[in-house]
This record gives sequence, C-alpha cells and structure tokens, in this order.
Amino acid sequence: MSVLCDTSFLFAARNLRDADHGRAVQLLRELLRGEHGRPHVTDFIFAEAVTIALARTNRHSAAVGMGDMLRQERDGRRLFMWHHVTPTQVDTAWAELRRHADKALSMTDWMSIVVARELELDAILSFDEGFDGLFPRLR
Repeated sequence: MSVLCDTSFLFAARNLRDADHGRAVQLLRELLRGEHGRPHVTDFIFAEAVTIALARTNRHSAAVGMGDMLRQERDGRRLFMWHHVTPTQVDTAWAELRRHADKALSMTDWMSIVVARELELDAILSFDEGFDGLFPRLR
C-alpha cells in the first residue's frame, strides 16, 4: 500500500489544536513504521502545507517545522517520496477543476488526485471529505 499525504493530514499532525490531531499523530506513527508503504507528497502539497502552517498560526517556526518534517531524511533518503508536478498534470488537474463545479476542491487537491491516479497509489491520507467518491481516502 502507498498513500499520498494531503495537507489536512499534515497540518493536523503538527497542530495540537486541530480536531484531527490525535488521529493524525497515530497515522503519522504508522507511516513512520512503514504500515502504509512509503508516504508520497507533491511540490504543490509542500508549498500549500508550509503556507497554511504560517497562515493559520502566524508563526514562522510552524512553517519551518512543517517544511523540515516533509524534507526529513532517514538513512540517506527522504521519509516522504516527492513528486514534481508536470505541466501535463497541471493541465489535467485544471480540466478536472473546471469540470467539477459541484466539488469544493482546491487546485492542489485536484493535483493530488491526478498524481495519485497516475502513480496508482492506494489512497490519499486526508481528513478532507471532498475526496470522497473521487479517490479512496485513508483517515
């Protein structure tokens, strides 16, 4: 099993005040033990997670902590497998966003779906119900 980590999960794991913090910490521990395969993120998710950490806390240290967590290495390799979004993937995600007026998903969320489909990942680790019906979600 392999999962793509959504910003809602990442932020909850680092924010004690988040309603999903307890579950997020449990899932993060499982990820670090390899229970869900290697966790994946995109450069879009990295940018969004660092930005949201700063915007919601107004603390530079929260943004740096988020970025450091996502860039962390163990035994010479990153804990989170990174994927750089391609122009074709951006085009596909943009088309999906335009087509689905009924879904309140961000461009980053659509990018996550496109990348997860292309990589044939098992689930998106997220507390965002907007993914439901579009891609399997681990929560």
